[in-house]
Order: sequence, then structure tokens, then C-alpha cells
Amino acid sequence: MPLDPDETADQRARRRELEAAGQLGLPEDALGLDEDEELLDAEPQAGAVTTEGRKPWRPSRPKPPKPTQPLPPTEPPAAVGPVVLVKSASDLKKLKNGTTYRWSPGFTLKAQLVLKGLKNITLEQPRIDGADESCIYVVNTQNLTIRGGSLTNSRRKSGLLTDGNTDGIVMIGVTCTGNSEHGVYLGTGSNDSFEIRDCILSSNDRCGLQLNAELGGDRTFRGGKIIGCTIRGNAKGQGAAMNLGSWQEGLLENCTIEGNQKGIVLWKGDGAQACKNVMIRGCRFKGNGSGDPIRFDGGSTGRLESNTVDRKPKAGGWTSNGKNQAPSGEF
Repeated sequence: MPLDPDETADQRARRRELEAAGQLGLPEDALGLDEDEELLDAEPQAGAVTTEGRKPWRPSRPKPPKPTQPLPPTEPPAAVGPVVLVKSASDLKKLKNGTTYRWSPGFTLKAQLVLKGLKNITLEQPRIDGADESCIYVVNTQNLTIRGGSLTNSRRKSGLLTDGNTDGIVMIGVTCTGNSEHGVYLGTGSNDSFEIRDCILSSNDRCGLQLNAELGGDRTFRGGKIIGCTIRGNAKGQGAAMNLGSWQEGLLENCTIEGNQKGIVLWKGDGAQACKNVMIRGCRFKGNGSGDPIRFDGGSTGRLESNTVDRKPKAGGWTSNGKNQAPSGEF
């Protein structure tokens, strides 16, 4: 290699060392540089070797080491209150507030379960069959949640019956079938924030679901939700798929209502207040007797959106978004 006239003796000696090692002019990656290490614009220090296009370099700041073990998953929130595993009727004799009662897979209660004067009770996968009266009778109880399970074949009344000052009923994925009256009857006091979701209410002698505030005056049900339920084959004796009385600002959504003696009736109930502003959306009505699939009585009002019906409801009490489907077309 020709000599550089501007090269000092020290630089020349250093260049010869690099030539002997075979490293002069190699790219950074061949010299073992990390891709994040930088070439700096600093002035070369005494004794540093420079070539055209090359700058003195130094390593960038070291990266923090990567963890060798994955972080543990986020823990689910702890269960609220103690959990009682229900293996026999004796486990249900002294119910306590703020407690979850979880049915053992091998146990079915053959008698009525009474919840009276309680708060914040959860029943998980309850199985109650053949009770003399209702499968579950709820009185003056706040915030009852029922998850899964079945309330079947009550001999004289309903799968679930509420009375007294009972608010905050939530039922998720519950089957209520074969009861001598209603699948679910929300009565006096069950007027705020009820939710019935993904339930099967079928083959009950009266309604799949009845709302009836019963106390007269201005008693109503406010803001409840009925979502994703199947209401099928009810009212063998009398009633309808659902009798919805005194319901204010309610939502009925994505339900299947078929094969009942009658469809849905929105009415005053014994509370003497008509239903107001009930939204019925995305439901499917088929084969519910010869009357209207949906009827608004006694001054009740509601809105229909994107439902499918086998007969267009008669005018009166309802408005439509124009996307409901009947055999005659949209309405």
C-alpha cells in the first residue's frame, strides 16, 4: 500500500499492525460491532488510526438485560365473599349475606329455596326440581345473582318468584322449564336494574317471563334488560311468551320468541302504569299463536328496531326504524 505523506510515524506503525491482523478497512460488523453501536464525530485522539470514510467509534450505552423468565400473568380479581359448596339441603338452611353458594355437580334440591331479607347473594349452577311451590322464592332481598343451573318443574308456581322489596335480580344462563305457572315472575318491588341474559324460558304453563309490579300507584320496573334469551313453547294453559307490565326504559334484545301460545304483550300491569319507551331490537318472532307477535296495550309505548317477525304487528303504541322484517317486507 502506498505511503500517506501526512501520516505520522505512530499512525504508520498502527496501520501496519492492523494490516498484519487483516482488520484494516473491514466494516463495523466484521469488527464485532453491535448494530446499536455508533460512530462518533469526535476528533481522533493521539495514536488513533483513520482511513477515508471511517470515524473513531465507541460502544453505545449498554442495554438492560432481557428477563430470562416471562412475567407472571395478571391474577384474576379475588372472589367477593366466601364460597359454600352445596352438597345437601342442610348447606342452604342458614344463608348469609355476601356469600356465594355453588352447587356440587351431584346435588339437586327437591324443595323450594327461600331467600328472605338478604343482600348480595350469588347462586352458582343451582339445580332445583319439583318443588311444591316455586323453585326459588325471593322476599325483601337485594342484589341476587343466579349464574347457570336450572329451575324446573315447580308443582304450583314459578321457577323464580319475587315478592316484597326485592331489587337487583340478575339471571345469567339459567334454564326455567316445565313450571306450573311462569318461568320467571318478577313481582312486587323487583323494579330496578333487573337483568335476564342468555336464559332459556320454555314449556312453562303460563308465561316464560312476567313483570307485574302489583302494588298499584306509580310502582314500575325501571331500566331492566332481557338479552339473548330463548322464550319457547310457553303459555300452554294461559298467558303469553312474555307479559311485560309497567316497564320503563327497558331493553329487549337479540331474543328468540317462538312457538308460544301468544307473543309479547306490553301492558299496565296491576301497578296501573303503562310501559314507556321500551326498546325491542334484533329479536326473532315465529309461530306465536294467531295474534300479533308484539302488542302494546293500555297506552304502552316502545320502539322496534331490526326485528324479524312472521306477521307485522298492528299499529298502535310503537314506532320503527324501518328495518324490521316481515313476509311483506320491511316496515
